[in-house]
Amino acid sequence: KKRQDEWLLTEMLPNASGPSFFYLDLAANKPEQNSNSKALDLFGWRGLCIDGNSELIADLRQQRACTVVLAVADTCDGKQVQWVNLGGNDGQQDTGLGGIVGQELDNKEVKTGTHVEVRETTTL
Repeated sequence: KKRQDEWLLTEMLPNASGPSFFYLDLAANKPEQNSNSKALDLFGWRGLCIDGNSELIADLRQQRACTVVLAVADTCDGKQVQWVNLGGNDGQQDTGLGGIVGQELDNKEVKTGTHVEVRETTTL
């Protein structure tokens, strides 16, 4: 979430613009802040933005050109996982690390007082 989209357009694909280009943004996050794909929208790319944080979906749909999907993506379809929203529109500090909780993931443990949901995963 450090302007990778801008790097891609300037360093790797300086002439890549228009609807023949496509991107997939998993954990799309907020429409502009921490976005890995906003610049691709501006260059006319078509895209799919996926995020499991329901609090971010409406803003993504209103402010982005990508097709927005509310989903918790994983390699296994239908798996029950612990899910935590961090950095949504709920006034919590924006850590950018909301998502599935697990020892091998960014969210290794849940802090006391954090709301956790059980969510079902889907594969792409």
